[in-house]
Amino acid sequence: VELEPGPRQTIADVLVEGVGGERTPQVEEDEVTKRLEVAPGDPLRKRRLSRSALAIERELASRGYLDARVRTVLEAVDGDDSYQKRVRFVVEPGTLSRLAEVEFQGLRSTRERFARRVAGLETGQPLARDDLARARTALWKTGLFSGIGAETIESEPELERVVFDLEERDRYSLTYGIRWDSEDGAGAVFDAADDNFLGRGWTLGLRALTSNDEDSLRWLTRVPRAFGGPGSLELFAAARELTEISSDRIFGEVEVPVEVLEGTLQYSHPVTQHTTFRVYGRHTDTERKLPFFTLRIKNPQLGLQYVYDSRSPEPLTERGMFSSIDLSGSREFLGGDLSYVRMYSQLSLFRPAGRLFGSRLSWAQAYRIGLAEAFDQVLTREVRFFAGGEYSVRGYDFESLGEQEQFGSLVQPVGGSALLIITEELRWRLFDDFTLVLVADAGNVWQELGDLGSDLCPSAGLGVRAVTPGGLLRLDIAHALKRRLGIDPEFKIYFGLGTTF
Repeated sequence: VELEPGPRQTIADVLVEGVGGERTPQVEEDEVTKRLEVAPGDPLRKRRLSRSALAIERELASRGYLDARVRTVLEAVDGDDSYQKRVRFVVEPGTLSRLAEVEFQGLRSTRERFARRVAGLETGQPLARDDLARARTALWKTGLFSGIGAETIESEPELERVVFDLEERDRYSLTYGIRWDSEDGAGAVFDAADDNFLGRGWTLGLRALTSNDEDSLRWLTRVPRAFGGPGSLELFAAARELTEISSDRIFGEVEVPVEVLEGTLQYSHPVTQHTTFRVYGRHTDTERKLPFFTLRIKNPQLGLQYVYDSRSPEPLTERGMFSSIDLSGSREFLGGDLSYVRMYSQLSLFRPAGRLFGSRLSWAQAYRIGLAEAFDQVLTREVRFFAGGEYSVRGYDFESLGEQEQFGSLVQPVGGSALLIITEELRWRLFDDFTLVLVADAGNVWQELGDLGSDLCPSAGLGVRAVTPGGLLRLDIAHALKRRLGIDPEFKIYFGLGTTF
């Protein structure tokens, strides 16, 4: 192959014509010129010329000139045989389109005023090509619609009418969950929600939980687009009555009633598609009725939270990641009884792991770590970490790991200032709706931060997951590999709806 490359052609000058002044009062020439990918002295490349012309059209379209067209003209500088070329971008901007009217079709519960404010389109202003896409995205992010169509209709010369065709989601929802294990028996939770209160996208929710050792009621109010931005303001209020089972050397097991009132106000701000940042304030009032006295502790706290969630939405996640870090604390000037700082972080990873006999394998793992430190006082039970149980280290009793404390003849778990929990699941999807799971957990809590990870309590087991019309059913059988005589059973059986992580 013999090549004759010929002389190298370069750009001598670049001109943009037809922009600015009376022709395009909305766009200045400098705003278009900075979009170009060519400059004097550059080699002449037709691909860059085409991209530059397209960039000018897009810039004009974003300013309301939807029919803008750009021609590229090459001219020799010193005669027809010159290899120095002048590049002229000749712009035909067309007419400036303005928004005459915005119409919403298909609204049932949502107020039109709210939808109009979310869309953010102002009549009388230039209608840019990207404005419609941004309006659709803003409406979609409210979570109120399952379908959003949009079109522009020319009502008069240079005036456009935008019509949104909306399909609303169901406003009300009722969900539930059940669980059972071989030691603590059954429990159930019910959630009722109105996701479009007053037609403004507000959420009102009520959760009721009942089990052998706990009854609770929780209220949620969520106000989207708080302060005019993408963030939401959320208010939680909860009342709990639970029973802590402790050992008494004289009377055996003793039930300790505990009443908890809690209120939380938090602001959640989405940073990216998968990332959310939160700041919150919380006040907890706990009253623990011990055999010979009542202990009441008030705990106001302030906190920050960062969450990343890219998990796939399927019932049993096979790919993606979830991570979060929560930093909270309290001091005396907040009006509480405690002074401390607390950090809790978790990381969950889900990834495919090949195939076995033609069926998919996936590996799910979770790591949780917690650290807490008190200032000039002992770290109280309300702030400590606890480990053990169905959602922690399976095979051990609920929150039973770590040291024990004694009030007279009463003995109960102490918890700790440091926490580490490791959860591993190898999931073998035998059929589309049936999965066999190998389970391995390890974890513990420690009184001293320096002892973190020194004496883990491991467990192992088997489980099955089944996708049903009523939700994901879960059955696990776990055995504690470091059994404590008189405390841990030979094995524990867990049954419930949903996953443990």
